[in-house]
Amino acid sequence: MSLRQWVEPSRRLLVLFVAVIVTIGAAPGWLGWSLLDQDRDLSRQWIQERLDGAADLASAMLAHKLSEAESSVTMSPVAEPKSEDALTVVFALKSIEARPAARLSRSAPQQHDRKPTARPPLPRAKPVQGSKESPGIGEPAASRPCVSRGPKDGGLM
Repeated sequence: MSLRQWVEPSRRLLVLFVAVIVTIGAAPGWLGWSLLDQDRDLSRQWIQERLDGAADLASAMLAHKLSEAESSVTMSPVAEPKSEDALTVVFALKSIEARPAARLSRSAPQQHDRKPTARPPLPRAKPVQGSKESPGIGEPAASRPCVSRGPKDGGLM
């Protein structure tokens, strides 16, 4: 009996065996892949929910701060400051008032209180380079002696 004759009846069985094994291997692979897709979708959903929650919290905090600022701005001009360290300044069309007035460190000087002060004269300016009053500066570099000062003499390195 040759090998080909011996394998011929079992060839169908071999094809059936390979088909069953491939099906058994492919089913868990496909299920695992779909499970990974669902897990990615779920993590994206959780991230979006956390971002939405953070945005809601930030908008609530901003609304609260805005209402606090609005209530402090719309405070009536006759109201006293909310704390003893505060100073209320009321701006009207023709006046500015501070309450309590004793909280001001000094009052602004009035226009008629100012007296002109005598200023001392400005010092005389140094002569410009190359002018007749500054001999030696406008001369060519070859006729002037070259002097180098080190850091001890006040020069730069």
